[in-house]
Amino acid sequence: MSKSVELLTGDTWRDGSKLYRLYGVQSCLRGTIAIAADGKELDCGNVSLAHLAAIFSTAAVT
Repeated sequence: MSKSVELLTGDTWRDGSKLYRLYGVQSCLRGTIAIAADGKELDCGNVSLAHLAAIFSTAAVT
């Protein structure tokens, strides 16, 4: 992953002047509440962003 990549949401990132989006994916907006299996409230937008970051950290994105 390029050092200039900025993760914006769970489906959008910027690399330099280029903006990328995952086609067919609609992530939650930050501030949207999701309920986990244990009943705990989570910020769905932050969770989706964390999942995108995990993909970038474990796989080559080309």
